[in-house]
Amino acid sequence: MVQSPFKRITPTTQLAWPFPTALQMGRGTGFRKPAKTAACWSSDEEIYLARAYPTPTDVPFISKLIGRSLGAVRRKAQRLGLRRPLRGRAANAAFALTPPPPPHNLGITSSTALAFSEYFSAVRRTLSGRVIWDSVAIDLLADLWKRLFSVSCIARMLGLKRSAVSEAARRAGLPDRTGLPINNTIPQGSPQEAPVNETIASQLIRKICKITGRPFFVRPRDVKKIHYSFLGRLFVARRRGTLEGVGEYVSHALTASFA
Repeated sequence: MVQSPFKRITPTTQLAWPFPTALQMGRGTGFRKPAKTAACWSSDEEIYLARAYPTPTDVPFISKLIGRSLGAVRRKAQRLGLRRPLRGRAANAAFALTPPPPPHNLGITSSTALAFSEYFSAVRRTLSGRVIWDSVAIDLLADLWKRLFSVSCIARMLGLKRSAVSEAARRAGLPDRTGLPINNTIPQGSPQEAPVNETIASQLIRKICKITGRPFFVRPRDVKKIHYSFLGRLFVARRRGTLEGVGEYVSHALTASFA
């Protein structure tokens, strides 16, 4: 008898017993389901959560102490309007503009601290603490730049990293200050009390980028040649499509001038 070529023959090695054996207990048949927690929160649990959640106490420790899952604790805290303390960039931004303590034995009132905080009051930030580099923030950075405050000092006053301030200065076209006496101390009063360096101030010609609409600064000799900021030149180079790689059109945008 000729066997049909369409008949499938299952090898004996592929046969499996449909019911779990002793070696297959790990697949979920031999374990007891975890006990369900109570759906309602007691008043003592809510009071403890309201006191411990806004503190630096770890949330897993709070969940183990209450006897709830980590997700349940966080959902309950969200319903109660509780928030964890700020950390990282957000904490630096929150405490950056606190008035500095006045010097001892000098009889200085709190007016100097108020002048310091009012100087930075117009700077807008995101919820995570990042500075929004709009026209107000760029003008403030240029004002601190020509008063010869160091990049690290400006970063401490704004509550940012040093790299963020240096990148913003580079995009704004602020000139190099090598060889000038840089100030590394935070002033007690308003930073406007620091003297302006005339050499740096003469090199800061304010213009408005035709692409981004934000201010940037050029030297007097480049007033009639440069009409776009750093980001504007990148946008023009990308739109023209003359170059392929990102690294190529970055160097092209730095050297090219668009009339």
